[in-house]
Amino acid sequence: MRRTFSKVEISGWIETSLVDVIGHVSFSVWFSYCNFRCPWCQNRPVIMGEKVLKVNIDKLVEIIEEHAWLVDFLHVTGGEPTLQPVGLAELFKRVKERTKLKTSLSTNGSRPNVIRDLLKENLLDHLAIDVKAPIDNEELYAKVIGLRRGDVVKSVAESLSIAIKNLNFIEVRTTLVPGLLEVEDIGRIARYLSTQGKIEGERRFVYVVQQFSPSETVLNEKYRRVERAELEDVLKAARMASKCLNWEVYARTLEVGVVRIK
Repeated sequence: MRRTFSKVEISGWIETSLVDVIGHVSFSVWFSYCNFRCPWCQNRPVIMGEKVLKVNIDKLVEIIEEHAWLVDFLHVTGGEPTLQPVGLAELFKRVKERTKLKTSLSTNGSRPNVIRDLLKENLLDHLAIDVKAPIDNEELYAKVIGLRRGDVVKSVAESLSIAIKNLNFIEVRTTLVPGLLEVEDIGRIARYLSTQGKIEGERRFVYVVQQFSPSETVLNEKYRRVERAELEDVLKAARMASKCLNWEVYARTLEVGVVRIK
């Protein structure tokens, strides 16, 4: 029997988000802390736990209930929500018991067993997973996520495989970061994804190429001074991905918003 938790550690929430579940409105909650140290990460206060709210799950669900008529999904992001697996499962369970909302998880893919457990209990409807670099390049992956070792790619690959086999709605995201990822790296990621699953029936697989943009909340000071990825590079990368991938493909940038490429 799963042990229940009464509280989760979060950094905040937004009642209506248009960017977390593509094509849908979500109530989005940021769970605190992360096991990666991506130098370009925009959420330093969240991943470092600079602002942590210990929130009663039932109280949080009450707030979600108040806004449920406005949204389609409860989306939990971070940080890395799978670092609080019991609290995450409890939140999803109570939301499904008390509302008609679907549930969505944004993850770095490092803890596939948490995803597997959520699926076993029918607690997950949508997964957004960050594939931060080519799966077949552990050295580059380690550099992009700010860790010494890149063997985490095995876990990311497993998480992706679990999701593709069990979910009808999957969103894979890669951020184009100048100096870390090249346009050609996006092509390598897309070719890998093309071997994992194809859209069949009503299943929806989505790949989003995102634009890095510096801000004062970026984790590493160096990347606060890096110019944001060029619009044309992001579009070029997305077009490259669309040529080999039988998925929906999008580009997300500050200049033009979300653009469907395929």
